[in-house]
Amino acid sequence: MMFHYDKSKLSDILQQKQKEKGTYDSPCMSVCNYDQASSICQTCFLMKDEKKSWKVGDIQIKTKISIKVDFRKKNNGKTE
Repeated sequence: MMFHYDKSKLSDILQQKQKEKGTYDSPCMSVCNYDQASSICQTCFLMKDEKKSWKVGDIQIKTKISIKVDFRKKNNGKTE
């Protein structure tokens, strides 16, 4: 399974940095705006620990994170 998130609005430099860090295939847009109460980025809906896990995660971990992110996007950042 391949993960695809639209990175076309990122500069070439940010795209390259994400490729080097291992977050290019993640929802991360390199414009972090974390909600202090929930630790959820309001730009990509990743939690800080999920962003770290994505870098080293296997397909199962990335799939679980993607499902959570999709839920948050549809529900304005709510976790449940």
